[in-house]
Amino acid sequence: MMILLDADKIEGDVSVRYRKDGDFISPEGMIGTKKLKKVFIDLKIPKEKRDKISLLTKGDEILFIPGIRKTKNYRADENTKNVLAISYKRVD
Repeated sequence: MMILLDADKIEGDVSVRYRKDGDFISPEGMIGTKKLKKVFIDLKIPKEKRDKISLLTKGDEILFIPGIRKTKNYRADENTKNVLAISYKRVD
């Protein structure tokens, strides 16, 4: 599976990490932001699995929760000139 992001919109480093208090995402199809904890609760992801889910982040902002949600802020569109393509494989 792959996610395509607009590389020119992303300033700074992108990293992979696990969740921490206060994490949020600006999900596609939604106005504003949503706390990661609320995303996990709404999707009924068990508490014991939440700390094992990798997150693609830029600073404190979540860009992508693999297989779950992606941000609307950095998505590639028809105006994108430089694409950041990230391939991932889900392992349970």
